[in-house]
Amino acid sequence: YVAFFSKFKKKERQEGGYIVLVVDAGEEYRSYDHHNWQMVVDNFPATSKMVVLGSKKISLQHANIANLTDRTTLTEAIELVLNADLTIGNETGLTHLAYLSGIPTVCVLGGGHWGRFLPWDIFDDLVECVYEPRECAPCGWRCNYTDLRRFKAPCMERILPEKVVAAVRRLDKKFDLQIFKADCAA
Repeated sequence: YVAFFSKFKKKERQEGGYIVLVVDAGEEYRSYDHHNWQMVVDNFPATSKMVVLGSKKISLQHANIANLTDRTTLTEAIELVLNADLTIGNETGLTHLAYLSGIPTVCVLGGGHWGRFLPWDIFDDLVECVYEPRECAPCGWRCNYTDLRRFKAPCMERILPEKVVAAVRRLDKKFDLQIFKADCAA
C-alpha cells in the first residue's frame, strides 16, 4: 500500500486550491441527500473551487465546480483527494483516505457503523464528524425505523446542511484554508 500511495505525493498547498466533495457511499441509504449537498455548496463563495467525486451522477450548481462523478478512475480520484485542501464526504473510502492522509475532512456520518470507522478521538484534530446522535447506533445498517431498500436512513436525513457548513468553517479557521476569506474581510 505504501508504494501505491507514495506516487500521489501531495503538492505544496497553493492559494486557491480546491475542495473535494465525495457525494455517494456504497449504498444510497448511507448517502447524504443531493438536495442537502446543494444547500452545502450554496454556502461557499463563488471563488471556492470544488471537485465532485462519486460513482452516481449528481447535479450541483456553483460558479466554480467540476463535476467528475462517474468520470474518474479510482487512481484519479485518489490523486484528487490527496491534493485537495479539504474533503467533505459521506462515510466512505475516499473520505477516510483524506483524513488518514492528513487532509482536513468533514465526514457526514450515519449510525450504521458508528464508532467502527468514525468518530475516533485520535483523528479529532483532522476530521469533523457531522451526525445526529441516535440511541440505535450502531445498527449495522439494519434500521428499525425504515425500510432501507426503499428509503434513506433517518440518521442521514436528519443531518442539517448548516451543521456541515459549520464544520467546514471550523476547519477553515483551524487550518487557515481561507475558504471563507471574503466573509472574514467583511
